[in-house]
Amino acid sequence: MIDPATPSLWRRAWPPSLAGLVGVASLPLVILPTLEALMGAGRSPTHSLALLAALSLIQPTLLVVAAAFIGAALAPGLGFTSYLGGVNVREPFAAQIRRALASGLVVGVVIVALDIALFRHFTLHPIGSVPLRGIVKALVGGVLYGGLSEEVMMRWGLMTLVVWLGVRLAGRRSASTGVESGVSISSVGIPPPLYAIAIVLVALVFAAGHLPAAGAIAPLTAEVVLRILLLNAVAGLVFGWLYWRASLEAAMLAHATVHAVFALAQYLGWG
Repeated sequence: MIDPATPSLWRRAWPPSLAGLVGVASLPLVILPTLEALMGAGRSPTHSLALLAALSLIQPTLLVVAAAFIGAALAPGLGFTSYLGGVNVREPFAAQIRRALASGLVVGVVIVALDIALFRHFTLHPIGSVPLRGIVKALVGGVLYGGLSEEVMMRWGLMTLVVWLGVRLAGRRSASTGVESGVSISSVGIPPPLYAIAIVLVALVFAAGHLPAAGAIAPLTAEVVLRILLLNAVAGLVFGWLYWRASLEAAMLAHATVHAVFALAQYLGWG
């Protein structure tokens, strides 16, 4: 059941939506260098770079807004927390910062280590040899689009929806096997396995969502696909766990921290 003190749907939806749209607005920082690289490789686009960058904002904008309202509608009754939306807030966000930062640091280091050990993607260069401007652009895009937009879409929207669908399905099965159907699952506690399943499924979707962008830059060989799926799924599992056990904003902060680790690794010559 939703607490009567829970803010209105609009009040729950617009702050996450605005945060996600701020992230979408940063996409040109990532998209334009990619398009310029494609042009340099002889794959000339049929439209101007500015128009292509603008067009690329349409889909994520629609997804962010839709996800913001899905989360706003369903998250309160499922126990998910958002400080932006004012949903199920039980403690100051300051109490979650250390866990979120530590999770992001660990995930970032683990991903870099796995990339080195399994895929040999990183190569050592002199410190400062990677252009600082490119590192900063990637960092800003990663923090804003990854940390804000992707978390609104993947966790606040999709993961919430998957858990809600699981609750509904489990409720119908309970009723069909003779369990008193007048008692809703949410009123007696949602089984943790439902959250775990949602975390895994959404982590896989999150990982697969990085394939189209990678395919626009280089051929999607088996190794490239495995690398993208594995490394992003590792991150997605942690972000999903933080969303479940802490808050949407904790997942956002951890996601942003991972990109900060990547930027530092690049600056130090790994990349």
